[in-house]
Amino acid sequence: MTSYMQRPLGELLVRVSDSVTVEPGTSYETAGIYSYGRGLFKRGGLDGASISYTRLFKIRSGQLVFSRLFAWEGAIAVVTDEFDGLLVSPEFPVYEIREDLVHPAYMSQICTWPALHDSLRDKASGMGNRRQRVNVDQFERATIPVPSRDDQMRIIERLGVVRDVCERIDEVARRSQALRVSFLSAAFSGKL
Repeated sequence: MTSYMQRPLGELLVRVSDSVTVEPGTSYETAGIYSYGRGLFKRGGLDGASISYTRLFKIRSGQLVFSRLFAWEGAIAVVTDEFDGLLVSPEFPVYEIREDLVHPAYMSQICTWPALHDSLRDKASGMGNRRQRVNVDQFERATIPVPSRDDQMRIIERLGVVRDVCERIDEVARRSQALRVSFLSAAFSGKL
């Protein structure tokens, strides 16, 4: 078994801040992050009058962003093209990925890794499970395995195959459930 070198996220990422000043009467297209490494979601347009922050931060495709409030629960994502140019609050630090050290697709897979989420949970501070925060320093000190570039590409490829198989299994499960519901409806309405 190969043991990959562990490196802190702070060595693999560079913090950036492309800020926009919030003004009442202006609409801002914003994004949020799902927990458990499930990626970003569009929150829609918000009027500046309803935003409590004076600045928002623009995210770009290929960057990494995390939620200070829910990083311990896996609210970490690499920005895809669909979310390029959307805005996040100051609660979401934004980073460029050092592509000379780590491939963005590899980093995207790392965002889904439960061991990283557990590591961040151990670093979180605050009262109660739902109010814990991961600050920037804690996040940047978290370590991840960083294999060679060739190994990163092999891992990305293999995880892609696994993802495709899982998607096919999910589709079969959805169709099976729909067939079951259809059969039950027919049976209970006397149409069988």
